[in-house]
Amino acid sequence: MKFHTLAGSALVLAIAACGGGDQEATAGEPAETEAVVDDAAVIAEMTDYFETHYNMGHGSMVADLYAEDATFMSANGQVLEGREAIATYFQTGMDAMGAQIDIDQAEQMIFGDMAVARGNYSITAEADGEAVSYGGAFLNLLGRSGDSWQVHGAVSNYAMDAGDLWVGMPEGTEAPPEGSTMTSLIEAYETHYNLGHPSMVADLFTADAAASFAGQGWISGSEAINESVAAGMEQAPGQLDIHGVQTIDLGDGTALDTGWYEFMADGEQASWGTYALVGQQNADGEWRIHWLVANASPAPQG
Repeated sequence: MKFHTLAGSALVLAIAACGGGDQEATAGEPAETEAVVDDAAVIAEMTDYFETHYNMGHGSMVADLYAEDATFMSANGQVLEGREAIATYFQTGMDAMGAQIDIDQAEQMIFGDMAVARGNYSITAEADGEAVSYGGAFLNLLGRSGDSWQVHGAVSNYAMDAGDLWVGMPEGTEAPPEGSTMTSLIEAYETHYNLGHPSMVADLFTADAAASFAGQGWISGSEAINESVAAGMEQAPGQLDIHGVQTIDLGDGTALDTGWYEFMADGEQASWGTYALVGQQNADGEWRIHWLVANASPAPQG
């Protein structure tokens, strides 16, 4: 059954990163010396805060780390818009399974008032009286708010087939309009993937890229990405169609791109998911993927 899967405004990450409220000194008065903020440390501390309050069952306090208009593309296929929806999502999981989380932030890059961070998470919980555990990868977009930071956009996935964990979006919701400015990169990825050229897809990544494709953890480097793409092509349920929704310029030849993709077979949607990537421009001004996280609906059976 084919259907549009994403809400119209989903995946559009509203960025209104606020700098510190600088004030001009009154004539004749000395300007105040601003304290130097260690942004990397502040962002790292957000992980500790998240873990502490998630494991204590404080959904609203976890959601306080997110901007009021944040977008969260969850591993289970839900696209959550706004802090209130994100709080409900976390609290529901906490209450249903008593979930405990462990987060490993692997790397971050800071660009003035914006930053991106990637890492892994693992969750242990209880379902129907039995212990369960699962995990995956995440990629966050953060914006400065004074001396603190907030998550404006996030994507996560599972390091295995989503299976019964997948929720997805309500049938019949409309897809957002495409607005990515990385169209050449997206078209090249689609073309070479559908032609079965894994090495040419891998060439669209930087030499030191890190990627977490749907159903697997982080891999790094061209060789590992080539092997993973080749394996994915063998298992692909159809032709790949990527829909780039938004590109956010981070500065220094780096940008975040978000969107969704689907595999089409015999005119029907066989599988779909969302993605976020951090792209870097090479010497020729061409975009290459430096970080990538993608999730996916369960693989078709039979």
